[in-house]
Amino acid sequence: MADDAGGFVAFMATVDNGKTQSDDKPTDEYHYEEQQEREAMMKSYHHPMKQWFRQKSWLETKYGPFPLFWQEMKTWEPYREVLKAYIRFTEHGDDPESAEKEIEAAATVEKKDGETQPETRDAPPKKKRKSRWGDPVEPAGADGETKRKKSRWAPTPSAASTVAGLLTQKQQQTVVLRAELDNINMKIKTVAMDAARIEKDPNRSPSPPPQYDSNGKRTNTREVRMKEALEKRRRETIDQLVKVNPLFRPPADYTRQRLHRKIYIPINDFPSYNFIGLIIGPRGNTQKRMERETNCKIAIRGKGSVKEGSKGKKTNADENDDLHVLITGENDDDLDRAAKEVQSLLVPVDDTKNSHKQKQLRELALINGTLRDDDYCHICGEKGHRQWECPNRDAHRTCALQIVPVDRFVVQN
Repeated sequence: MADDAGGFVAFMATVDNGKTQSDDKPTDEYHYEEQQEREAMMKSYHHPMKQWFRQKSWLETKYGPFPLFWQEMKTWEPYREVLKAYIRFTEHGDDPESAEKEIEAAATVEKKDGETQPETRDAPPKKKRKSRWGDPVEPAGADGETKRKKSRWAPTPSAASTVAGLLTQKQQQTVVLRAELDNINMKIKTVAMDAARIEKDPNRSPSPPPQYDSNGKRTNTREVRMKEALEKRRRETIDQLVKVNPLFRPPADYTRQRLHRKIYIPINDFPSYNFIGLIIGPRGNTQKRMERETNCKIAIRGKGSVKEGSKGKKTNADENDDLHVLITGENDDDLDRAAKEVQSLLVPVDDTKNSHKQKQLRELALINGTLRDDDYCHICGEKGHRQWECPNRDAHRTCALQIVPVDRFVVQN
């Protein structure tokens, strides 16, 4: 049996304990399969068992040298006992004394040909052997939870518990967010099929009233609404990933989500007050100035923001909402500053006391070329305002009332 080919022939010739296999087929139809399984088991166990056997000197003393080739293990008499000791070692670790005692006890009870010897009455009852194919449960520990025996046939435990102790909190958050991002991407790919499946469900949630664009195409179908919700979750997840891990590179199609805030205009409480004019200003200069100072985009949306029948009117999603100011920015600080300026213009003030409106009218006159700055004030002599607009008008009137002619107080002799 120098090689596998020659050894296989010799092995097949001595299948049943050295007896030559006859040419007739066995009566058991599963005999061939069992034979192949035994052969595969011997072949897989031969190398690791040989290394383990050579490390145990007492085994070589007791059973002799280990077979050189795996085909010889079929005719090796102590094969079953050595196999039991090897399996016990793989399950419970190295315990040579107890293993040797158990092997000797088994050898005294069972003969090599398979016949058992009669046991004495005084001998203690034989301990029931634990099956290596079963899954026994150990008694409960101190915490009250049952501990299961580790089996070499069971799947290896998940590496999540081991990896969790090696990663920092930010790294764990990154792993969770990446898994969530992959899940969202998979749902976006199948959103059309999911929407069609939900549409066929009679117990589905009711749909909102249909909305259409300028071309007559519906813009709020179930597929569109589901995709928009998934896209929003995807942007939020990527934003969190960028904050947790600055080295994370977002996808190429990712656009950073801008923050927005709505401030409703009290047009129902003050229908005659011109809020839009105060916010936009002459030629839109007030709106542009606030956008430059706050780094935000300020726009008026809702009912009444666009005149009916105007050319090039765009259909917005919030055109059915009440009249409001939509502020869009990059961060919360810019939004707060822009909202503060807009809210200050939404408080009704009398036109005669509204300095903001007076400045807008002056700016509009300057743009139209109707501003007259050449007139001089007759009270203070300064340029830029009329006599009735002079801030020193009241003081000048008080001084004029206190002047008395000198000739009335001349004493006549």
